[in-house]
Amino acid sequence: MVVTKGPCFSLDARGTLGGSLTFAKVGKTNYAKKHFRPANPRSAAQSATRIHTAFVTGLWSVLNSTYRSNFLDLAEGWNLPLYHAYTKFNMRRWAKGLPPAIELPVESSFSLDAQDFIYMKTGRLYEVQVQIGTPMPLPLLVQVAASTDAGFEPSKNNTVAWIYPYVKVFATTYQCYGRWTAPSDDFFYIKGRGVNVRGGSTDWADFVDVG
Repeated sequence: MVVTKGPCFSLDARGTLGGSLTFAKVGKTNYAKKHFRPANPRSAAQSATRIHTAFVTGLWSVLNSTYRSNFLDLAEGWNLPLYHAYTKFNMRRWAKGLPPAIELPVESSFSLDAQDFIYMKTGRLYEVQVQIGTPMPLPLLVQVAASTDAGFEPSKNNTVAWIYPYVKVFATTYQCYGRWTAPSDDFFYIKGRGVNVRGGSTDWADFVDVG
C-alpha cells in the first residue's frame, strides 16, 4: 500500500483505475493499492455455507415473536440486535457441523415415527418429499446432502439444501416438500435428516427414487 502525498485526480481520489490501481481514504489518510479481486472458488464447502447462510436468514423471516424471543438473552449478552444474535448463534453451530436451532436449550437428537424420504428426478431437478407419521414436532426442518458417490458421508460441506417445508397434513401423516437443482447432469445420490426446533436431528436416511 502506498500513502499518497499529492493530488492524483484529487487528494480524495476514490475508486479503481484501469482495473489495476485502487484509491481510497481511511480517516484523513489517502492511499493507493493494487486492485485485488477476491477469490471465488465455488467449492462445495463454500456453496454449502452460502446455502446455510441464506436458509438461516430466510428462516428468521418466518419465525413468530415467540421463537425470536428465545434469543433475547444472547442478544443482551453479546450486545447485539436480536437478528444478529440469532444469526451468530446458528453460524457458530454450522461451523461445528450442527444444524440450526430456533428454540433453546438445544438438544442432540430426536426420533420421528415412520419417516420416509423419497424423491422424483426430472433432468437436474430433484423434488424431495419427507413423509412422517404423527405425532411430529413442529416446525420441522429437513437437511439435504448430495454426492455423486453412492457411499458418501453427509456433512456440512456436501449439504445442498435446507427445507423449511411446505406441509400437507393428512389424517395420519405429514408430507413435507422441497426442491433442489443439481449443478451438473451427473447422477446424484441424496440423503436427508429431520431437524427439530431445538436443533436435535434424526439419523441420516437415503432418499428413494420413486419417479
